[in-house]
Amino acid sequence: MFDHISFITHKLQLPITDRNHEYTVPFYYGDEKRVDDCIKNASFFLNGTIEQCPIHPISEKAKKMLFYIEVFAVLNTSKNYFTERYFFDSYLLLYTYKGQGNLTYKGKEYSVKEGEGFLIDCRIPHRYETSGNEWVHADLHFNGAFSEEIFREYSAAGDVTFSKPLSDSFQRNLETLIEVYDDSLPCRELQISNRLENILMSLLLDSQNYKKSVQALPEDLKYLVRDIQNNYMHALTLDFLADFSGFSKYNLIRIFHKYMDFSPQEYIIQLRIEKAKELLVSTNFPANKIGCIVGIPNPNYFGHLFKSRVGLSPGKYRKDYNTGGKTP
Repeated sequence: MFDHISFITHKLQLPITDRNHEYTVPFYYGDEKRVDDCIKNASFFLNGTIEQCPIHPISEKAKKMLFYIEVFAVLNTSKNYFTERYFFDSYLLLYTYKGQGNLTYKGKEYSVKEGEGFLIDCRIPHRYETSGNEWVHADLHFNGAFSEEIFREYSAAGDVTFSKPLSDSFQRNLETLIEVYDDSLPCRELQISNRLENILMSLLLDSQNYKKSVQALPEDLKYLVRDIQNNYMHALTLDFLADFSGFSKYNLIRIFHKYMDFSPQEYIIQLRIEKAKELLVSTNFPANKIGCIVGIPNPNYFGHLFKSRVGLSPGKYRKDYNTGGKTP
């Protein structure tokens, strides 16, 4: 588990509490301001072993536009360990490898054991602690431009916990994310953001709120969306989609946006862009051919549309990811 990560190990001979918090400076956030932010509205009792990734600076671009990691650590904590905190501008993804922990959040109490975890907004008062004699868990503090939105969707049903067995892709994806975070690769921050977003989206898609939304999706709309996913590369006008679905154009736009958060045409564009990104990193096809494959035959329009949605031209997107040696 995390065999290739260059952790800094802290074995706490004596517990660290908020009464002697000056000794927490060597780990967690690396700079004094972040340490102050972490502890000024916090109470804690830290004991056991902490293995933490070295802190990497975060660019202003990443803070404004991407998901980014603030700190990652694996904690092997003993009896009486706890952290209690509020008004801390960060999101915490915590996952349990051994033992059991308890979380108190928004007036509810949760228990998380091996293969279980939680995702919380640390600005909201919370407390998590060891239940029993041992709790081994990974703490991933992150932030970024869309963190609040994705957390709002994830937690809308009221439950912030999740279950992901160690054999699940969740752990593999988490290890790959931390390997990228720990390395010095081209476009490192873009790769971190992409991989972190994928992990968060997997949690969102498994959340109660998402499952309830899927169950509520009208059957006619499900059928239409499936057809769009299979035929997005063809000319799909609003008139055609309305005739196909049996909705009026007005009702189609209203219902589609209500359940999919896109207009029908914007949804088609997003599908085309995502498929183009996939083809750019998995084939040697020229960009104009890829544009034709995904249903945007005008090369100038394809280039303009791709850059407006992705932030990079098709050629630059391919070059950056090929140079990094990673598939997004």
